[in-house]
Amino acid sequence: MRNAALLLLAVLFVCTFTAFSQYEKLAPKNIQKPEEAVQEWFKRINAMDGTEESVNRLLEMYQADALQQTGPSEKQLGQVVYQDRRQIQKWIVDFSKTHVAIPDVAFFSIKVQTINEKTSELLSSGQTPWGDTLASVEFTTRYMDPESKKGYMAFGAAFFQFRDGKISRLRLYMPREEIMQIEPPFKT
Repeated sequence: MRNAALLLLAVLFVCTFTAFSQYEKLAPKNIQKPEEAVQEWFKRINAMDGTEESVNRLLEMYQADALQQTGPSEKQLGQVVYQDRRQIQKWIVDFSKTHVAIPDVAFFSIKVQTINEKTSELLSSGQTPWGDTLASVEFTTRYMDPESKKGYMAFGAAFFQFRDGKISRLRLYMPREEIMQIEPPFKT
């Protein structure tokens, strides 16, 4: 009876260890964790200045056949889907022309929450059955319209899917009706 109990305990331990180490088994060792990849995406979008170099630095985070979904512009209805790096590059260029960082103000930042005197940038991650890694995060962005010089603040969410360390799918959600104008002085 005691041997059966020890055997059962050993089997439970192996099964539990295997389930918790799934990320390690599926992902090659040289690939970033989703938290690091998301932080890097925010770092690169914050460095956007409309130059070809900044566009290419952000674009290199995407798979060649990546898919990105965004909300519509003021001239469209429904979601907009960019189906490869060429189309995503067009989105990056267009976005950098209409959303300019305000000097000395955080452009894109992961939303911070404080509960029980503990503050954190919350990011959820998981694994797909086919081995891709998922990550989702809420964010805040503050930007200026270069034509009107008006400042805006928007809240949104980003849903990432990574394959081999690069973005294979991104849903960027910034509801138009939640964008609000902010007045100078623009401070973080």
